[in-house]
Amino acid sequence: MANTTLSAFKYQKPGKTAVVCAWCLLVVVPLGCGSRASDDYDVLNDVKTGDEALARIVPRSDSPGRDANAVAFAESVSNVYYCDGGTFNGMYLYWSFDCANLDDCWDAIQRAGGPDQSTFTDWKLSQYAVVMLGPEFYSPKLATALWDVRLIQRGVAYEKVEGGNRRLIFYAIDFDKLRVYHHYESGGFDDRRYRN
Repeated sequence: MANTTLSAFKYQKPGKTAVVCAWCLLVVVPLGCGSRASDDYDVLNDVKTGDEALARIVPRSDSPGRDANAVAFAESVSNVYYCDGGTFNGMYLYWSFDCANLDDCWDAIQRAGGPDQSTFTDWKLSQYAVVMLGPEFYSPKLATALWDVRLIQRGVAYEKVEGGNRRLIFYAIDFDKLRVYHHYESGGFDDRRYRN
């Protein structure tokens, strides 16, 4: 029996053994060690506010033009919220902030790389639960009053879905609260419908 086992490995190419082992490691290690669904991961680590959130939405750089953009953005917004769900095989991202006036809201969207004002439509509820529930969709611990698009009465929105449900881009402005909302998902998103 031992000779049969040895002969099986005797004729196996070393390169193939390495490939199989590497593949096993790639599949097993990320699922066991890096998954955000693990019991010991606190989803609140994904949430940033204030200056830390600002730096993630419009990062400063060594480029004077970009740095000026980041400074102007920071001066025009307040009450900033940022939630980044990571990038393992896709990502989800939420952010929102208050503006002093509607012009500041539009300006901040542009500074953050958002779509042109002409592409927005009058406010209507999104059909997607990932938008309407916000980060709470992924965990009840992420529920926050800083993402409350369900309460918008007057405003505008931009929602684009690409590749079936591979990518989602959402922006909204609440005219009454002067608050901007942004949600982005890639790598496929849960397209369950929102039920009011």
